[in-house]
Amino acid sequence: MVQGVLDELAAAGAEVLTGLEAQSAESFRTEFEAVTGAVFSPSAFRAWRLGLLARAHAMVIVRTELSESGAFEIAYNSVVTRRPMFFAVHADMPITTTLLQDLEPLCPTSYVTFDDPSELAKSLGRFLACARQAPAVPATLLAGRLEELRVTLVTALDTADPLVAATASALVTAQELLGLVAKTHTGELYDAVWAARALVGEVTYALRARADSNRLVTAATHISSARHSKTSVGGSASLVTC
Repeated sequence: MVQGVLDELAAAGAEVLTGLEAQSAESFRTEFEAVTGAVFSPSAFRAWRLGLLARAHAMVIVRTELSESGAFEIAYNSVVTRRPMFFAVHADMPITTTLLQDLEPLCPTSYVTFDDPSELAKSLGRFLACARQAPAVPATLLAGRLEELRVTLVTALDTADPLVAATASALVTAQELLGLVAKTHTGELYDAVWAARALVGEVTYALRARADSNRLVTAATHISSARHSKTSVGGSASLVTC
């Protein structure tokens, strides 16, 4: 089933950074070592996957089973890299987890239910066409928002704090990068805009957290065990460039 979706991605002209061959619970460790030349470990595998996500223009999730690793990558992308996501949901495995539904407010997300991978051709084509386009956010507007955040940061917080100083510096760098790519009209605008948007979100969150530092909020999570299967694991997330 997963292989069929990968075949549809290949037919649509997408470069699949995670490979065009579906991996199983028995093969993904060996594949990781063959591709990277590194010894497998959870931390090394995680760093590699997140590195691919940073390079990707989009994320395609094939839901054929429950996957804790897949849920982790989806959550990371939703709040950090914010790449557009396409959920190919098999009819026998609907998404019932509340926190994986309605992700559109966090980043562009499409959910499509299918029985046969061939049914995904048109919807995948539309998704990839949108993913190839730069986000509809003017670079100048975003640069202005970055400057507002920088001013708020340095006036409301202690600039002697290394974290505050580093964040302010990062905002200036993001502004300069946006200005450069907007001026040269290069394809790097896509990544620059998305990186800056993510930075805006992270700094806004940090400011709110610092402003309410007396209140401690603990988020408890419970993730049910994934069923052992020979289908693609954690797995089911394909990272593509257009």
